[in-house]
Amino acid sequence: MPTVFRNLLSSYSSLKYPILIFDRRLDSAYLPFKAWRKSFKHAFPVYAGENLKALESFPATMKQIITATSGVSRSAVTVVSAGGGSVGDFSGFVASILKRGTDLIHIPSTWLAAMDSAHGGKNALNVGEIKNQIGTFHHPSSVYLTRDLLFTQPRERAIEALGELTKTALISGEKWHKDPLNILLELAQVRDQHEPLQNKLWDLLPTTIKSKSRIVAQDPFDELGIRSSLNLGHTMGHIIEPFFAISHGEAVGRGLLFSLTWSKKLGFLKQSHHKEIIGALEKLYPEEWLKPQKNWNILENDFLKLASHDKKATGIASVNFVFIRKIGHVFNKRVRLSDFFKEAIAQGWVGEK
Repeated sequence: MPTVFRNLLSSYSSLKYPILIFDRRLDSAYLPFKAWRKSFKHAFPVYAGENLKALESFPATMKQIITATSGVSRSAVTVVSAGGGSVGDFSGFVASILKRGTDLIHIPSTWLAAMDSAHGGKNALNVGEIKNQIGTFHHPSSVYLTRDLLFTQPRERAIEALGELTKTALISGEKWHKDPLNILLELAQVRDQHEPLQNKLWDLLPTTIKSKSRIVAQDPFDELGIRSSLNLGHTMGHIIEPFFAISHGEAVGRGLLFSLTWSKKLGFLKQSHHKEIIGALEKLYPEEWLKPQKNWNILENDFLKLASHDKKATGIASVNFVFIRKIGHVFNKRVRLSDFFKEAIAQGWVGEK
């Protein structure tokens, strides 16, 4: 799966029958985009966000796409996705089932999608309030990263990307960068300066993408337990993200803090390592990420419902949780959902009314 860095959007004139699915906000966010997408005979604007991935709303758009591709062979169709993570998930799912699978190209428009969700081939829809319950593996043939497009994103989108970036750094260690903690501290110095932060993220994209791709290549269909290391910070993150309506990046960032502290409590992560990592994250993350909001309160039934429906659940009583021993060394361990909830209470992230 080649990843190509481009300063200008391609015309894609070589594609036989391209179907563009795009975040409609891009028309106003990046002026060259509107002219470019008009070159597509079939272009479908969508509203980005979790509602796009709702199973209930999927058939309407899918019906339009099926009509547009009627009579066209599977090999001729290419689904081109332009947008953030939700648009990429939606488009990837469409490509995976349209005519039993068509070619797919991603053009991520957010930092989070550029460094994470556009790579790896996972696509999913949500069922009710539970994220990613219906999904497929369908790898894109190409991912195009456009600097001009990414730099149109507001500052909060760059900040949100720090959660997934940190996750990759902690999992990969020296394979991500020889000195991960120093890189995170360098990022912290420019966190509140929009353009310098974007420049830094752009410079780190190749390394970050390679680090994830290296893990995916060892376990492309998530069958060996290797790829599940990418879920570091996500088990808690997927609970608080929908419940408190926060961004995925913030949820992962908060989930990482939870995982680090629980790893220390259970003796997996040395206190000195924990102090060193937490010290860097306290400088890197926005202050509000570092502790629960005062009004955050999840009842046990709600917590267990969200946790047991998470894709890492192994049964109604347990879940696979990713712990960390040190930077570059994470591992999966089955834990009881009741113990998970007790730890969430102990850390103050959730609690009983």
